[in-house]
Amino acid sequence: MIAYLDQSRNSENTNLPPECPWTSWVHNDGSPLPENAIVVTEEEYALIYSTYEPIILKEKDRIAMEKRAQIKDALIGEIASENKERLRTGIWTYNDLVTFLNSEESKKVMNEINGLSFELAQGSIMTIVNPIITMDIKLQWVQRLKDNLFL
Repeated sequence: MIAYLDQSRNSENTNLPPECPWTSWVHNDGSPLPENAIVVTEEEYALIYSTYEPIILKEKDRIAMEKRAQIKDALIGEIASENKERLRTGIWTYNDLVTFLNSEESKKVMNEINGLSFELAQGSIMTIVNPIITMDIKLQWVQRLKDNLFL
């Protein structure tokens, strides 16, 4: 078996910047090597990968943050519409909602969501101590954020 780097760009992977050559570790099962394959040892591969890993990780983070930015307002809108529904149905009072929205806990969660720090917001949600924010509500909000981490 031969291990090699394939420098051809994977057309399905558009996540890497142009300055980062597409590299993948492939084990050859005896079929001919691709034209642009470079046979390398595991140590050589590790050195090549470590050179490009910071670029790859930065690009992946940029893509995830762009996706979070696109969905952030919709997430806030969903939460707000559910809060309005709780008012309409009498589950919450107007004063309950205003008190919660003016609390440091609420402001912290909104700042974290607006800052695209969905992981931090999940932790902050779970530490909210307010009788109107039940465990079910916390879990719903956290799940929404988890579903949109884009990692």
